[in-house]
Amino acid sequence: MMAIATGMARHVLCFRTLWEATFQQLMKEGKTSPPGGRRTSSWQMPFGATSAAHTLALNAQRHFDRYGTTRETLGWIALNQRANAALNPTAIYRDPMTMDDYLNARMITTPFGLYDCDVPCDGAIAVIVSAVDVADDMPKPPVMFEAVGTQIIERTDWDQTTMTHEPQVLGQSAHLWTRTSLRPKDVDVAELYDGFSFNCLSWLEALGFCGIGEAKDFLDDGKAIARDGVIPLNTHGGQLSHGRTHGMGLIHEAVVQLRGEAGERQVKDAHRRGGQQRRPHPQRRAPPADGFMSDPRSDVAAGAATRPRVVLVDGVPMSGLMAAAVDARGVIVAFHGVPAPQRISTAQAIRGCRYFVRAPRSDTP
Repeated sequence: MMAIATGMARHVLCFRTLWEATFQQLMKEGKTSPPGGRRTSSWQMPFGATSAAHTLALNAQRHFDRYGTTRETLGWIALNQRANAALNPTAIYRDPMTMDDYLNARMITTPFGLYDCDVPCDGAIAVIVSAVDVADDMPKPPVMFEAVGTQIIERTDWDQTTMTHEPQVLGQSAHLWTRTSLRPKDVDVAELYDGFSFNCLSWLEALGFCGIGEAKDFLDDGKAIARDGVIPLNTHGGQLSHGRTHGMGLIHEAVVQLRGEAGERQVKDAHRRGGQQRRPHPQRRAPPADGFMSDPRSDVAAGAATRPRVVLVDGVPMSGLMAAAVDARGVIVAFHGVPAPQRISTAQAIRGCRYFVRAPRSDTP
């Protein structure tokens, strides 16, 4: 996006290819070894913290202690993702799951059980990002970016932040809402990073879909995040059931939903312009040349149409998609793990995306 905004490119292909399911199976069979061998520079390794699951589990335990969150709270996220995955032919886990199934699955690291962890897969996803002035020549309707938030207000390593909340969500979320006139109530669909169920809970709170510490009540019974709920969440099954594609699956699903191509899992009205009408600011004016708006409502250009809206949050750095706020309406993106970008104002569009996912050879995260 930055390459296009600065005029260095007209179209940029961004992709992610993984063979994690196969790789993990080969390691179990002793046919390959971890990158870098057995040596490590991590001070956590001698204490048995060999995975991001261990670090995030500590944050989750802190949230449990401070706000009364329970395993059932996380379970509603996992169950929601599974229900959506059942309608997605490319998802890995499609079998129905009950709360008892979730709670009785083997523990990975307290409080995370098997279904709190994303499922490894072999797969690839490609996204083409194009300059907005070529939108009329595209074979399918483009999906426009509304705003991007990238602010980092604490250390980037999960193990070096405070434990008051899941790290790297508060700064990005706050930055995001200053770049748009939209608010959480205006969002039709949320595709939020769910490497672990607790990641998803943290983004829901940080983005303001519920208050900090209020996720237990908000998620109770799962209705608020269902496809017909307050904020439909991870409609393709998320990484918990669809497969771990390092956040790129969220981008693909956002495009599919906004184009109305999701089939049985399509969120009603998410693909129509004006699906949720909002009242524009009476003093409309175009954004300044540098792309930054002192008034978060001032990016509503005269005559701009209201487009369907998705909040898309990625949890890993992807330099090919790093960008600042743009003046087109549609996708709202928050990244963590990337620095604040340079100021840009050129509108961007996702031209299209393709992907495939192959099931893993085991259920071990």
